[in-house]
Amino acid sequence: SLQKKCEQYLEIRTNDAAKAAAILKQCLTVGTCSVQDLEVLRIYQPNIESDRIVGVLYENNLGVREITLRKDSLEDYFIKVTGGETSA
Repeated sequence: SLQKKCEQYLEIRTNDAAKAAAILKQCLTVGTCSVQDLEVLRIYQPNIESDRIVGVLYENNLGVREITLRKDSLEDYFIKVTGGETSA
């Protein structure tokens, strides 16, 4: 479970993350998608080429403002779980 929270993912910023997730699951057989908010989507299958993702979303009238390969470190996860950094 902890390892899953620290794995690599693609973060996509678009104008409709929920619609983008549905389209990508249908057109590219994307496995795990996580809609973070109205505009941010995470795909936990980073071996999909970003140009394919952008192309499919463009064909379906969804713009992509940003696409980034990310990986949360164990330290990042710990900070999120404990409520963030504090000054001593």
